[in-house]
Amino acid sequence: MNPLDEKKLRESSLRLRAEAMIQHTLSEESRSDRFLSPEESKKILQELRVHQIELEMQNDTLRQAQDELEDSRDRYVDLYDFAPVGYLSITAHGMIKEINLAATRMLSMERKALLQRPFTSLVIAEDESRWLTLFLTMMEQNGKDSVEVTLQRGDGSVFPAQLDCATQKVGAGDTALRIALTDITGRKQIEATNFRNQQHLKAMVKERGAELLAIGKQLLAAEELERRTIAVDLHDDLGQDLAVAKLKLEAIMASSDVADNDKLQRQLGAVTILLDRCNKSVRSLSSQLSPPVLHQYGLGAALDWLSEEMQRTYGLNVKVYPGEAVTLDEIVAATLFRIVRELLINISKHAQVSEAEVGMLVDAETDNLEITVSDDGVGFDVARTLDMNSSTHSSYGLFSIKQRIDFIGGQMLIDSHAGHGTIVLITLALPPETGNRGRIAMTERGEP
Repeated sequence: MNPLDEKKLRESSLRLRAEAMIQHTLSEESRSDRFLSPEESKKILQELRVHQIELEMQNDTLRQAQDELEDSRDRYVDLYDFAPVGYLSITAHGMIKEINLAATRMLSMERKALLQRPFTSLVIAEDESRWLTLFLTMMEQNGKDSVEVTLQRGDGSVFPAQLDCATQKVGAGDTALRIALTDITGRKQIEATNFRNQQHLKAMVKERGAELLAIGKQLLAAEELERRTIAVDLHDDLGQDLAVAKLKLEAIMASSDVADNDKLQRQLGAVTILLDRCNKSVRSLSSQLSPPVLHQYGLGAALDWLSEEMQRTYGLNVKVYPGEAVTLDEIVAATLFRIVRELLINISKHAQVSEAEVGMLVDAETDNLEITVSDDGVGFDVARTLDMNSSTHSSYGLFSIKQRIDFIGGQMLIDSHAGHGTIVLITLALPPETGNRGRIAMTERGEP
């Protein structure tokens, strides 16, 4: 039977019931002791007709309201069922009470198979705890929240989903959970792609960084080779020529042919002194460019020699604590030697002290080589000095030192405060073949 026939049958039934009630009323009155006059009967009949019209008008209003409710319900059902987003309602016991078509398609299951089914049964085991925590919390506190879980379809496949949840009061004080279900497979794929791209980019940056470090080390090696070549040339060529020239002048001065010429003797003596000074300068420059002791006896012996050179050249008394000998790559040793030398020259120029300390040790726990250069001078603002926007020479000097330490795979830390001196710590991981040589005390202060 269609809805129109049901409506007509309902109206006909109501009319029959009303007529029966009227006949019953008239029958009761007719059996009473007093008979109604024609005027009274006419009045009663008029009132019944008015009341009938009022009821019919009220009935029409109710029918109109009912039709509007039915239309609203139909629209809600259409919106709910055919919405592009999955919707479902869950009871306080976790059972699926309502679910729309979009959600059933996502889950690849029929509606009748999902209704009155525990929603937890659709969540994979790894995500059950996270889902139940959210569900229980919302049942107690109400409000809105969301969670990402992986759901299992009817065919056994799984997909990532976002559940946007909100509580709602239903019935006699009961609470239901409304859920908007969204398949976020696409978003997860984009996130995974972005993550892979980021990892690839990091690997490329790391690889490029390693290449730059290798290039930097090659440049240091080339620089060291050039220094040694210049040092050898100065010592073997110019130094030898100066020495021969001095010997010849001394031979001329000793000759009897010019022994009586005082003026010539004085001039030759002056030239001899000048040649001797040049010879010393050449030897000093040769040693500073590439000290033979560094290549022959290692970094510790070279630092001892450097302390004497700093005292002689700059008047800076340097106490060196070289510790146990450590075998280093020749380029690394030369780079560390020049860095320590530059730091000591900076102390002599800027720290306003006459003493400094250099320590070298191997950390027994990390197997790292640690070199400290310290003084008790005026100190400086580290951040400002290392700022490359600064135009001071010290900023470029320290930046250059840091770059060279980076090239050989080391690190540099500077601790300095105004009026409290400066400590520069250089750390370098030793190659495995160097071995753990134990931690050695380096300074008179008793620092381990």
